[in-house]
Amino acid sequence: MATMHAAPPQGGGAPGGAGGKRTVFVGNIPYTATEEQLGEVFEGVGAIASLRLVRNDLGVHKGIGFVEFHSDASADTAVRVLNNYEMNGRMLRVEPATSGLSNSAGPSLAQLAGPSPKAQAGAGGGSALDAITRTVDTMTANQFYEVMGQLHGSVKSNRDQAMQLLVGHPQLSIVVLRMQERLNMLEGIPPPPPPA
Repeated sequence: MATMHAAPPQGGGAPGGAGGKRTVFVGNIPYTATEEQLGEVFEGVGAIASLRLVRNDLGVHKGIGFVEFHSDASADTAVRVLNNYEMNGRMLRVEPATSGLSNSAGPSLAQLAGPSPKAQAGAGGGSALDAITRTVDTMTANQFYEVMGQLHGSVKSNRDQAMQLLVGHPQLSIVVLRMQERLNMLEGIPPPPPPA
């Protein structure tokens, strides 16, 4: 069985250190899954150097993690073979891990907030909702988690400022909802009741 790490592998800032191409991001992990179960699935495509589930402050995993392989070829195989693999009723999302969340090519929280709705109204080129949908649809799962992490960090560090950001840029709520929809995080949540 592979060695399981509780923290990111040493040797660099990103999961996988210098061997970032050997590390894959895994999303939509069932909350009932253990590191051992996930390791068994990924060992089927190659030798694992480390595996880490991202956990909250209470130690409960968040449904995302990183798997580092001993070779680039094994990581590539994991992406090809295990993306959309069913585990405990959920489809895993497997993609190459970026070299670091802050260095990903995706838009930041500030970029997604964009100009205020008043400025957007005069910009033309389709509706703001269309622009949001197009942008979110080009993002990877890593980028989704990065933006949600930025928003979470903003709320934790300065709740009032985060509230002002959301009130001033209501499109951010749509961005977060669209990301959650793309990550299948809304499964099992009943739709809101119809307006009275």
